[in-house]
Amino acid sequence: MWIGGPSNHRSLLPLNIEPLSESGPEYFKFSEILLPHAELILQHHFKKDTKDSELARAKLLMASGAYIVWDGDHDEAQVRFERSIEINSSYLGEKHVETMSGIGLLGLGWVIGVLQDDVKALQILKRVVKNSRESLGGDGPRTINRLSDLTTAIALAGEYMESETMQREALARSERVLGRAQNETLNCTAHLANVLGDPGKTEEAVKLRRDVYDAKKAPWQFSPRYAYCRRKFSFDTKRE
Repeated sequence: MWIGGPSNHRSLLPLNIEPLSESGPEYFKFSEILLPHAELILQHHFKKDTKDSELARAKLLMASGAYIVWDGDHDEAQVRFERSIEINSSYLGEKHVETMSGIGLLGLGWVIGVLQDDVKALQILKRVVKNSRESLGGDGPRTINRLSDLTTAIALAGEYMESETMQREALARSERVLGRAQNETLNCTAHLANVLGDPGKTEEAVKLRRDVYDAKKAPWQFSPRYAYCRRKFSFDTKRE
């Protein structure tokens, strides 16, 4: 969850903050409830900011920004990610897992590259993948996710063959490490379908999107992610 029990330190944010795992539709239900409370905390001015309170603020900015992305306000989400990255970079360094999460998975690279289709994400994501491999290893789930995001930016730059090769690598690693049914693996599958759709390999792309659609249909039917998947699948089947 974003918010846990009360803190024992009055100088810190009054609530401990943890991102809610996106394991199903409950993510969106609880996030909608928690968002107003998060806003109150973020607007509060403390007498003295400490390292712990600032890092807690960065985590809350990241968690709330992640939900806001799926709620459709990409500009506000990007502002929150930028501030979170700034705080984490200052206290933890660029190669820390929290900073890399902000820059790569849910941060600037992901918002700019995947949602806004901006090739500026390419260099950002390349740096994040490099740092993630060094810190977490090539088979780390977060490294795999960032590699998958990077392939999207590479495709936007027109390098479809390179993008497809790297996305197949990300998908194979995710299937081996996490299993086919995991949400991260399904996201890799969806990214590969997007890459294949651009150069005209629609038959395989439609099959992959159908697999993702079927896998997410039951647990994600009330979430924005499922709605997006359904629209993409419907569009592809009309093109068949």
